[in-house]
Amino acid sequence: MPKNDITDNFLGNFLELFRLSEEDLPLSEQKYRTIVENANDIISVHRASDLSYLYINSTGPKILGWSKKELIRKSPVNLIHPEDLTRALEKIKTAGIEDGCTCEYRFLKKDSQYLWLESNGKKIRFNAETVALLIYSRDISERKALEERVRQRLNLEEAITTASQLFLAADSVDLVKIMGIVGEAVTADRVYIFEFFDEGKKTSNTCEWCAVGIESAQEMLQDLDSSLFPWWLGRLKNGENIVIQDVNALPAEANNEKFLLQSQGIKSLLVVPIRLKNSELVGFLGFDDNQSTRKWLAEDIKTLRMLAEMIALYWTRCQVKNALRESEQRLASIIDFLPDATFAIDNQGRVIIWNRAMEEMSGIKGEDMLGKDNYEYALPFFSKRHPMLIDLVMNPDHPLKEKYLFLKKHDETLVGEIYSPQSGLYMFGTASPLYDANNRWVGAIESIRDVTERRRAEEKIRYLSHFDKLTGLYNRSFFEEEVKRLDKKEYLPISIIIGDVNGLKLVNDAFGHREGDRLLLRAAQILKDSCRQEDIIARWGGDEFIILLPNTYHQQAFHICQRIKNACQQSESEPIQVSIALGTASKETVDENIFTIIKETDDRMYSNKVQESKNTRNSFILSLENSLRNRTRKSQFYIVHKQETAKQLGLLLGLSKNELQNLLLLASLHDIGIITIPPEILFKAAALTPGEWEIIKKHPETGYRIAQSTPELLVIAEAILAHHERWDGSGYPQGIAGQEIPLGARILAIIDSYNAMISGRPYKAAISPSQALQEIHRCAGSQFDPDLVRLFLEIKKGISRRQ
Repeated sequence: MPKNDITDNFLGNFLELFRLSEEDLPLSEQKYRTIVENANDIISVHRASDLSYLYINSTGPKILGWSKKELIRKSPVNLIHPEDLTRALEKIKTAGIEDGCTCEYRFLKKDSQYLWLESNGKKIRFNAETVALLIYSRDISERKALEERVRQRLNLEEAITTASQLFLAADSVDLVKIMGIVGEAVTADRVYIFEFFDEGKKTSNTCEWCAVGIESAQEMLQDLDSSLFPWWLGRLKNGENIVIQDVNALPAEANNEKFLLQSQGIKSLLVVPIRLKNSELVGFLGFDDNQSTRKWLAEDIKTLRMLAEMIALYWTRCQVKNALRESEQRLASIIDFLPDATFAIDNQGRVIIWNRAMEEMSGIKGEDMLGKDNYEYALPFFSKRHPMLIDLVMNPDHPLKEKYLFLKKHDETLVGEIYSPQSGLYMFGTASPLYDANNRWVGAIESIRDVTERRRAEEKIRYLSHFDKLTGLYNRSFFEEEVKRLDKKEYLPISIIIGDVNGLKLVNDAFGHREGDRLLLRAAQILKDSCRQEDIIARWGGDEFIILLPNTYHQQAFHICQRIKNACQQSESEPIQVSIALGTASKETVDENIFTIIKETDDRMYSNKVQESKNTRNSFILSLENSLRNRTRKSQFYIVHKQETAKQLGLLLGLSKNELQNLLLLASLHDIGIITIPPEILFKAAALTPGEWEIIKKHPETGYRIAQSTPELLVIAEAILAHHERWDGSGYPQGIAGQEIPLGARILAIIDSYNAMISGRPYKAAISPSQALQEIHRCAGSQFDPDLVRLFLEIKKGISRRQ
């Protein structure tokens, strides 16, 4: 069997999934082909044995980059990321005829980049022998990237918090351990500390951590002459970070630095200065990437500078620890450099520490807060005196704990998150008791972090997972999960409504996809307004919506359908009135299969859509006529006058009744392609530029495409395409001549030119009817059909004599 026959036979079988009757199959096949091919998601069918593609819709190549020819009969196994392949195949094995499977995996595009796909699949049976796998896939790369960024940011924040606690925990700190914690969080290959000696003339690598598989460079980096690296040293002395995305791209003045870095196999790095509180440069903290280049984010650099400040403070503390008299002073000095806003109170509730980060977050200086009590520390966050997490350390049974979004206790440390409506902030906090040198409880300390941005990122991730981007309704994946959750006895009866927006393709072809999107948005709003709060509304496909109605009888669902219909009839009619074909069915007993009910609903909806299709197209044609009249600013009388002249010519030519009707339709819609031309070009008073003229000349082709998409206009499509052709072959867009030009186009060319001359154009004044007739006569045989010109002149002379 030829290849095309195999494909057609397969697509025919694919349509049998919907169990259509024989008499409905031809029309439905065309409809389903259009829906499947233009769906927003990738729809594919695979051979069950080796997963090779049997079919993929047009959306697939647009997203994946591979052509249909490159995919058909090929297995996607080699295109799935090796780390995801086993898991994906295991998921696919679980797919059945009734219960499908869902999996996420990375897929190799033709440009050698991976994107994340979320696929929902189930097995389908064409006949007793043939089983295949039907898969719906959508691109979730944006969501995955956001998840990864949030994960990385959380890892770094957790690592810095851990480092802060380690610095606070003891006088002697394991810097290698801290660098390892932070290095793993930022996925660096090497983290190190250089210190300056001999008044800055020498520098050495004094502390280093390396990831698994990365060789240490510490031994070769001892007692380096600082003067050999002026480019590097100058930036550090100015307090600047050194961010090198690609070592090979370093400027000529950094040749010494470039050679040293390349000798260590470094491709990319970040270095931040370590400065004491008096701004003295004492060293630097570095993060190397040996595997690949990296673009560091500003927020991560800022956080790592805080780690450098902690190291500087730790060194300072080590130098002066014998001179410090009180442990509270040491603690306060360290806390002042912590990245998190931190404060402490004594056992009387008086503020004894208010660090620099707390000053920035609250807007209150430490000198104005130290010594204050009576919950004054809560005013910047809650606009009133209010207990905080720090108070739960002293009073664990305080009712405040009920207000926390979550609250956990690790040993003596409380960890919680709370939302403040007054400030609009989500705050993550840790609070612990404070003890003196004799292990007596003397107060408590709390660190606060503003996690509002992280919360919003998490909400965006949830939104991308559950909602359709265009309409804001739930997406198909979420709906299918809800169906499984609610398919239980306590929610019976369960009703399903499926709606298909009529005329979306017509609107897309005639007015553009932006107007098509607006039609979908209007339809979605009608569904939301017509349904109840507990109903679950989702976008099921390109122009399909589905509604799940728990504890709803069939009659109730039918009334909701009527409410939707009424709302559509009352909606605005620009460019066309919203029309939704609806179907509904109900599951009333536990034994019924909910997916069979969905299939039954879908069948009923499409049966209704077929019955309503003629009214929808007639309404669309009226909308086209109104849009054309509004765009060209022509009155109804102008259109009627053209139709009357066309009718007179048609009668003289002996046209049949049907031919006359088509000619009248052509007279009103031959210029329909003009609706896509910007008004500033269409009504430009000055002469058109060559580029603008090219835009004008495209309107016959645009009109032809619109007519081709509308069954009632197919009969005049060729005449629309040719209405600017000339008798001598010098017209556009095809350059055809003489009798090759459809009769209707030849007739309208004469009528339209005459009307344009006596009405005028934005850039050309009108002329008298007699002058216009002379011009028509002059162009007979060149621009116009000479026989039709003779008849046209006879009609106009007859009208003139009667007048």
